[in-house]
Amino acid sequence: SSSAPRLLSPSSSTTSQICKGQVLSSLASLPLISSAMVLLRTFVLVLCVAQVQGFVFSPIVAKKASGLRPELRGSATPKPRVPRKVQVSMVLSEPEDPQLLSRKEVPDKTAIIGSGPAGIAAAIMLAKRGWPEITVYDRLDRPPKSTSSAWDSGERSYNIGINPRGLKPLTEMGVLPRITEVSRDVVGRKDWTPETPEGRVFVTRLEGQESKLIQRDRLAACLLEEAEETYGGQIKVMFNSQCNDVAWTDEGVEVKLSDPEGNNEYTQKVDFVVGADGVKSRVREAMVRENAPQGTIETREYEDRNMFVYKTIVIKPPKDFRLDLNYSVRTKDDIILQALPTKEGYLAGIILFRPTNKRIAEANTAEEIRALFKECFPMFNDCITDHTCESFASKSPSRLPRFQYCANHLHRDDNTVLIGDAIHAVKPFFGLGVNSAFEDIGVLQQCLTDGETLAESLNLFTTRRAKEAQAIVEISRSFDRPGVAGFFSFVFPIILDRMFGKETFLDLAKDPSISFTEAITRKRLDRGFQMAVLATLFWGLKDVVIEGSSLSSVLMHSF
Repeated sequence: SSSAPRLLSPSSSTTSQICKGQVLSSLASLPLISSAMVLLRTFVLVLCVAQVQGFVFSPIVAKKASGLRPELRGSATPKPRVPRKVQVSMVLSEPEDPQLLSRKEVPDKTAIIGSGPAGIAAAIMLAKRGWPEITVYDRLDRPPKSTSSAWDSGERSYNIGINPRGLKPLTEMGVLPRITEVSRDVVGRKDWTPETPEGRVFVTRLEGQESKLIQRDRLAACLLEEAEETYGGQIKVMFNSQCNDVAWTDEGVEVKLSDPEGNNEYTQKVDFVVGADGVKSRVREAMVRENAPQGTIETREYEDRNMFVYKTIVIKPPKDFRLDLNYSVRTKDDIILQALPTKEGYLAGIILFRPTNKRIAEANTAEEIRALFKECFPMFNDCITDHTCESFASKSPSRLPRFQYCANHLHRDDNTVLIGDAIHAVKPFFGLGVNSAFEDIGVLQQCLTDGETLAESLNLFTTRRAKEAQAIVEISRSFDRPGVAGFFSFVFPIILDRMFGKETFLDLAKDPSISFTEAITRKRLDRGFQMAVLATLFWGLKDVVIEGSSLSSVLMHSF
């Protein structure tokens, strides 16, 4: 009937009005303003951190590329630039006033224990200051001359890299030209890994910041020639002379010596001793045993939780191999090949492996070594001869040093000081060892200038260098942790620094304008900023996803 209610079909406009009202009502209940604030807060924080970190997102790639040498960036007409880092070859300290030197304490007789690069460099530094009678003692034989044909085959010694941190004191001592003549400049590396079997090239050096590669004993030979030719009247080097002990008396310091077999013992009385005798320093042992008046001297050694042993091998690369790169091959079985170029065009190779790897340790035929190269290092299989394989098989594995540093004091009274591996021993990776030793000498030189007396100068050296010695070891240990710990202490920080356009620990370790303790502080601040940005982005995105899910649900139910 006419009084009965009628069911009407709603018009499209009526439906639209109803849906809009439902959506607006639902949106009003969502904290969209909060979401917008989260996004805004995230964006502002990222920009603030970017400003503090010293980069802008867009030109990161251009900024990094601008630091490469022109021929490596693929640009024929690069824009002129001032390198961000100091050109080490131009960093020269002001010569000290000779009259000032003459008024300072100068020991009559000085003994330096150890004729490695650090020991000979220390002798040159002291002779340059006018110290009259310096004798360097070492249990080993004299190395061949730096230009001798003995280096042609690449068999002698292993290669080390001198980076800007080590180049600075060598430049100040005036010995760099001699080293440059027999070294090889490198600008980066090529790596093969299980993930990248085809190999990848990394150019890591800024223009003018190439590392110089040279055999360790050849470097010592260069420094020895400089010492004898320039300061022959002040420096004498005694090979096959082993230091067995050191004692301190009221008259000075007694150095007890013998031949390498411990025979023909004799004692040399001197006024000053430099302990540059490495990881197993006899000078340091004597200092630890006999408490010094200024306090206890300790050596802190770490357990090696990532133990490798190694053998050396010579590789003759083909002509198309770049000799301005280091080469590295890593396998799934923890077998690693590091190959560094020499001046003569060979690659001085080191194969690192676990002590439990019997395949390499017990391989005693050329055929076994050839099979190893075909499987693990096929890119170098044609670069080794049968003679090279036989030589490698006949060698016994060598151990890497443990991490250790000398704590509290690096000197005794006004007559003894430690440098180099005697105060900071690290594994010979990333150039921290020899370059830090050269830096020790540069710091000691400055302390001798700043101090009014020898006692004050040596106190200054301990003050300036003891914490650095600890920092050097801490940084190096962070590069050497195995497994997951190694990823988060070494690989992940590099990834973060590359993402944020920052220098890595490896970059800072090569920079002579930054101390190691400063590098640790800087990277801790960087890491804090980086993690804050990532955490803020994560939580911001989480809130956006949650709000977006709620909004999608509202829209689906509304329509």
